[in-house]
Amino acid sequence: MSARTRLVYFIIDPYSDSRTPVAAILNDGTVTTMVRVRLPPLVPSADAAVARALADIESHPDFDALPIGAGPYFLLGDSRTLPAGVVDPGRWVLDYALRAA
Repeated sequence: MSARTRLVYFIIDPYSDSRTPVAAILNDGTVTTMVRVRLPPLVPSADAAVARALADIESHPDFDALPIGAGPYFLLGDSRTLPAGVVDPGRWVLDYALRAA
């Protein structure tokens, strides 16, 4: 089975639909993991919300849904299948999928 990924977005401003990717959920067909994005500092309250949500997501990675504890300011992007032959899915997501978002 091919590896799949979904980006995790933090909704910066719900009124303008402004959002930024903060992580990616990876599923290699057997194991589901999370890859974090190195973010520039946001406002302190947003930094704290992102840190809390990512800790919750990382402790309970699920490809199909975010944990309730992540809160309403986080959403999953569409599922994408990684290209055949990708040796390191985590690196591929950081190098390609997250940069294109």
